[in-house]
Amino acid sequence: MVSEDEREHIRAIIRAIQPKANIIDCDYCDVPFAEILDTNLFDFEQVATSATWIQKVEGNLEEEHDHKHHEHHAHGEHCHCHHHDHDHECDDPDCCCHHHHHNHGDEYGISTFVYYRREPMSLNRFDEFVARHWDKGIIRCKGMCYFEEEYDMCYLFEQAGKQFDLKQAGAFYATMPEEELMQMMAQDPMLQRDWDERYGDRMQKLVFIGQNMNRDAITKALDDCLV
Repeated sequence: MVSEDEREHIRAIIRAIQPKANIIDCDYCDVPFAEILDTNLFDFEQVATSATWIQKVEGNLEEEHDHKHHEHHAHGEHCHCHHHDHDHECDDPDCCCHHHHHNHGDEYGISTFVYYRREPMSLNRFDEFVARHWDKGIIRCKGMCYFEEEYDMCYLFEQAGKQFDLKQAGAFYATMPEEELMQMMAQDPMLQRDWDERYGDRMQKLVFIGQNMNRDAITKALDDCLV
């Protein structure tokens, strides 16, 4: 039997990873089939955009990035941060918008944070960090990064449990011809607002979800990867 405290602990972890997940309590997997089969409730777009890492990248960077919000995705041959503001009220008790609700997982040591830097990392140092110094408290990590060895290429990094993945996501907008870049900035003022004179739209932005993570140690280890 699972105690009530253990049950709430598991719920908190699930909510930290996917706040809109439908959680069904049961004994020995005794669940009415009607609640899990042919429900037509799965909406990929809703699930993909409600995951905590997406909400963190898009809407909860107050302490990391001067109250600015970002949506990262590939666009053709270019990888970029599409900037827009979210100024909405939310009545969902499971929403993880930190400016409206507290973190339900706090009592279990579950937390999230965003690592944000503009400088490039060394791929070898980052690989060493992942292979040898990964904090065991990290449950999920996802985001964008780039490396000195491939300065113009944006990478998407993902981790879930013991599974790690690093793949190319396209070139940064900073690599575009100047005329095309100016047109893009004219269409998207937020891109211009967040543009860095030295790095353009290049950035490190990794969202961490975990339990009893050592945020300071993780941040320092990643800072040590910078060049």
